[in-house]
Amino acid sequence: MDGPYSLMPPSGAPEGSETFARELAAFIAPYLEEHEAVFGGLWLDSIGSGRVACFAAFTDDLAPHRAALDHRVQVMAARHSVDDLEAIREDVRGFMERYDGARLREEGIDDRENRVVVGAETVEPESLRTALRERFGDLVTLRVDVFVTQLAAFDAWSLESTDDGEELTAHWLGGPGERAHRLELVEADRFVRVTVLFDRHEGAPAMSGMDMSATARLTEPLGDRVVIDATTGRQKPRYASPTAVAFDDDADWEEVEPPLPAGPISDAEMDASGLRAAELGDAVRAYVRDHTFVYGGMWTERHAGGVLLCVAFSEDARGHRAALDPAVKVLRCEYPVWELEAMQRDVVTLIEETDGATWSQATLTVSEGVIDLFASADDPRELARSIAGHFGAVVRLVPLDSPTHEPTPTAFDAYIADGDTHFLGVVWSEAAGGPALLRLDEGPDAVHVTVIESRPLPGTRPQSIEGRRAVASAHLRQALGGRAVIDATTGRTMQPLVLPDGVAG
Repeated sequence: MDGPYSLMPPSGAPEGSETFARELAAFIAPYLEEHEAVFGGLWLDSIGSGRVACFAAFTDDLAPHRAALDHRVQVMAARHSVDDLEAIREDVRGFMERYDGARLREEGIDDRENRVVVGAETVEPESLRTALRERFGDLVTLRVDVFVTQLAAFDAWSLESTDDGEELTAHWLGGPGERAHRLELVEADRFVRVTVLFDRHEGAPAMSGMDMSATARLTEPLGDRVVIDATTGRQKPRYASPTAVAFDDDADWEEVEPPLPAGPISDAEMDASGLRAAELGDAVRAYVRDHTFVYGGMWTERHAGGVLLCVAFSEDARGHRAALDPAVKVLRCEYPVWELEAMQRDVVTLIEETDGATWSQATLTVSEGVIDLFASADDPRELARSIAGHFGAVVRLVPLDSPTHEPTPTAFDAYIADGDTHFLGVVWSEAAGGPALLRLDEGPDAVHVTVIESRPLPGTRPQSIEGRRAVASAHLRQALGGRAVIDATTGRTMQPLVLPDGVAG
């Protein structure tokens, strides 16, 4: 039964509740129509033990209603009649149409709360909440989709001439939950500095892969001025086509997909393809030893025709492709891994120095060249602005209502390193199951290593997993050489991990 006297069973109501709701609504509707001026709401609610009860609210003396209605109806007091709330609802629509800075998504009447409910999208929820309270008092409840203003690093730019001048467009990969993309331009004699801003829904996942763009008009023709990304401080290339972007040091660079069968292939063939990718990974790791400071990470992609090994470099990607097996997919990245690791440590330090902010996890996603920071804060919007100002789009903030993990210094058992490389790994047992990062304090005679393990808080996941071994790694500023490795948590000088065949790891 639709209309002002319809009933909807609550979530999880027992079987038969819909029939009960229809029959009860049909029974009570004539009475409510007679008392429309004082009717304040009608709803069903769970009352425990698998039972559902009906509630009807009125603004006048409740005794006559209790005497007149069936025992199945619980009579409640209401401050406002539904007619009064409908009038307020109409006023709210007009108010939201005139309000600058928010978009009305939905509005309605909450019978239980005896209020008008407004659903809106805004980047300033407190300002909207204050304005509604000043206009309507406690008659309106605001339910907000909060959007946080963030910065984005862009990949390339394009230019279009119009009757009103030249328009510059920035292009980048974004994700769901983004809106209101816009550019801010600072024009100088030799360059144009471009800042990309957008509003992201706080609940949206930190993802990318969707083509995004934003346009702004130049005050003067671009001419031979260069275009600078204000977020990263780097010069950006002109957009070549939807599938190929010309980069500074790889003018004709374009990604090439190594040949794979069209697929689908059998499980046995997929397993064999995975083993082949692992073998290629060993060869790539040996190659990367000599290219530490441009290495951007390695990962696999599973396709219908097999497993593809991918590796990224921040410079001379074309040269690295020529040097590696043709079955390896070589990509160009913005930042090498060592630089991402440094920013990972820096953003954690920033959070620790920010009042009212706590970080739970900081994970490095090399396949996207970003750091995903899971953090809670008294003012998440201000934290997002601070992070964007320091790190641009490299750090993706995932806001949390409350901490889920506790970063904890953890002792480790051994380290993995070769004296002539810049790679250092550490191993420990009985891991807490959360991600970890390394803090390195390098001196002339020793490297002090602190393992920070994100341990799940009680009620989320097991605090430890017996027998589990964990590994974390980082890049040194200079090769380890003969320096000692010291566990900063215990103060002990550690030994290298020795593999079963007696070869140092």
